[in-house]
Amino acid sequence: MNLKDKVLLLLKEGCADPGPFRWLSAFDFIYESEGKICVDAKEDLALWAVLNNVLRESEAAPYLSWRAFESYVMKVFDSLGFETIHSLRVRIPGRMMEFDVVAYDGKKVIVVECKRWQRSSPSALRRIAEEHRAKVFKASEHLSKYGKVALPLVITLRGKPMFLDSIVVPIRYLKDLTEHLDQLFYEFEVVKLQQ
Repeated sequence: MNLKDKVLLLLKEGCADPGPFRWLSAFDFIYESEGKICVDAKEDLALWAVLNNVLRESEAAPYLSWRAFESYVMKVFDSLGFETIHSLRVRIPGRMMEFDVVAYDGKKVIVVECKRWQRSSPSALRRIAEEHRAKVFKASEHLSKYGKVALPLVITLRGKPMFLDSIVVPIRYLKDLTEHLDQLFYEFEVVKLQQ
């Protein structure tokens, strides 16, 4: 049995013989019990498997909740020294808006929309990117308390990175993207936040 098969078995059954994969119990979300390795947070295992190319996104999607997806995004930005807010609600005249994750450092604000669905057409992504940028622009006065400029970012479960009205990036490329944040703020058309 290979690693992919073992991960799928753990996701389906909850526990399995460790075989050569006892090392998996070193993760916080896997523990040993009665000679078996067991998973107590299937969504953490599924996300780990996607990020490490063990499972395809479509194989992991049934085990991923939107909360785990957004929590991972927050952890990435927390690890870079950003403050993060989950599910920020903003009231502007005539409507209420919500942003899945907002990461900020006093100058830069990254406004994230997480899209966990498995399939998305280029036209659907284009529309989501446009709508997200428009939302960030409309909320710019409220967002200005977190920084001076905002980068609208849409994070998906699958696909390839695209630079549209918002930057669209699959979750597996998020860490790569964060290595180039300064460059993105310089080269991408950011939203200037109004005070």
